[in-house]
Order: sequence, then C-alpha cells, then structure tokens
Amino acid sequence: MHYAIQIAYDGSSFSGWQRQDRSRGIQEEVERALGEISSRKVSVVAAGRTDKGVHARGQVISCELPRAWEPQRLRLALDACLPPSIRTIRVAPVPFDFDARYDAQWREYVYFLWFARYTYPHLRGCTWPLYRFWNHEAVRRACTYLEGTHDFSSFCRSSDLPENPVRTLYRVSYRRRGSLGWLRIRGNAFLTNMVRIIAGSLHEIGLERRDPLWMRTLLEEHRDREAAGRTAPPEGLFLWRVGYGNNLWNS
Repeated sequence: MHYAIQIAYDGSSFSGWQRQDRSRGIQEEVERALGEISSRKVSVVAAGRTDKGVHARGQVISCELPRAWEPQRLRLALDACLPPSIRTIRVAPVPFDFDARYDAQWREYVYFLWFARYTYPHLRGCTWPLYRFWNHEAVRRACTYLEGTHDFSSFCRSSDLPENPVRTLYRVSYRRRGSLGWLRIRGNAFLTNMVRIIAGSLHEIGLERRDPLWMRTLLEEHRDREAAGRTAPPEGLFLWRVGYGNNLWNS
C-alpha cells in the first residue's frame, strides 16, 4: 500500500532532511520509525529537502508499506516510534504512482523574523532575531520583483548551482505585526539556500543599504551569488505547505 504522510519537525538538532553518513538527518529517523512498524526496510520520498536547522510544518513524504493501515492508526504508530522533535500530522492512502516530490505543484516557505532588542526564550531557534525594523514599503516593493519566472543564480549556493537555475515564484510577500515579521514565499521549486539568500538580500533592502531595484538587477543582470546578500540563518525558516493537484488528504 502507498501512503502520503504529512510531518512536522524541529530541525534544530538535525543536519537537514537528507540522510547523512556522519550526522543525523530527519529522513533516517522517519525511515527507521517506518521500518520498526513494518518489520522491513522502508524508503521515503520527500516533497522538498530542508537545510540543517530548518524546520517544517507541512513536509510531505510518500512511501510503500507492506500492509494496509487505517490512517489514524498509522499516524499514532509512527509517532510512537519517532523522537518528540518529529510528529506525524496527517496520513492518506494514495495511488501506486504518487510521488511526493514530482507530484507537488508548489512549495511554500515562511521565514519568521523578530524585531526587538530582546528575544523571548520560547522563540529561540524559531525566528531570526533582528534589532531594527525593516522599511516595510521598500521590502514589499522588492518582493514584487521576485515574483514570476527568473534565473535565480544569484540566490543559490555556488557549489550547488544546477545547469538550469530558472524557477518560478508564485507569491512573495512580507508582513509584520508588532515585533513579529514574516516572509511568505511560494514557488514551483527552490535552489539550495534560495529562500535564505532571498531573506538575506531583503535584509539589505529593509535596512536601506540597498534600493529595491537592486533585487531586479540580481535577477536580470548579475546572476552571481557574490552579488547578493548574506545567507540568512536557518532559524526561523519553515517549510510551511506543499500543494498538490487535488485534495490529497480527503482522497
């Protein structure tokens, strides 16, 4: 039987989603737990990979299990075998050819920012602490340049730049309420460190070190990682949602 499983995790103590040889990846924990309840080795496919320290609210995986499970029982059994930093949110049976990665139509990340001279301990690891408010209108204007289909070479770790760095961002927005701000970025796919480099570049614009039009030149002229802003820290970044063609969880 094939299943889609939505999971959430605190990525603080992990080396990222992908299974690692010398460090602890979230994938290996999920596959270990599925192996325990299935009494055999289970491999999973994820909708997207997350970096070391990055969290997920709505990661989606697909896998094949040797027998049929009632979704709620599978969710509870899986949680019983997972560490507390990884939780199962929803489970649904899916067709044999469903693939969490290739069937995903979009992925959405949310990056949380904390603008204050102090940080609550409860927010540690879940926000990027900043000490000056951004220029709201400048950042919002820069976000509009990011929307659409572009060459995002400036926003990818140089060593991981693929042959085709073109991606499509459907929505890029910035909001703030009190000391809490958040970036919401939805696209068809993402390059390595792409969201974090976008956030670091928007930081330059938010502090008025750069003009919003600088974002446009990074997309259309420079296309060079060295030209963009810093890579923002992983704390505060969440893989928030993954979209599919139908209502996956009611199928």
